Amino acid sequence: MNENVIEIVSYLVKQIMHNEDVIENEEQLVENLVSQGYEIADIDMAFELIFSSNIYDEENEVEANNHKFELTKSQRILDVRERFKLSIPVQGALLRLTNLGLISDDELEEVLEKTVHIKKKELGLKSLWNLLRKVIDEPTRLSVIIENSPEFESINSEHKQYIN
Repeated sequence: MNENVIEIVSYLVKQIMHNEDVIENEEQLVENLVSQGYEIADIDMAFELIFSSNIYDEENEVEANNHKFELTKSQRILDVRERFKLSIPVQGALLRLTNLGLISDDELEEVLEKTVHIKKKELGLKSLWNLLRKVIDEPTRLSVIIENSPEFESINSEHKQYIN
């Protein structure tokens, strides 16, 4: 997943959180994103990520037919220090892992707490992976995370070359 998709997802989530009717305004949103220089393929991928996640409440078909969005659970908002400390891909990866239920809210908090104590100016995906390994003490779940997370593809490739 590229940085543009993450930026578009972030933009769409903000629209949803401000009670914008994203389904009804989809055409206008797409035109706005295209005018900002985003490619249609990236926009489509972002919409797919949003609608395939738990943000959209598909179980309530009556409301879905009325084109209303429901937040199925509260979403953790990063504070200023965390936003400056975490790269955009890391922010997107944390959002994705949390929404997919691959990390719990408590684990997310522990990861975020550890990030602010690291002396690096900005943390990338490799640093996030190292933190996840410290916080999650379940090799099987770590394996599921790394195998099914496109963000960690390069890290996963490194690990696979040593495994026969």
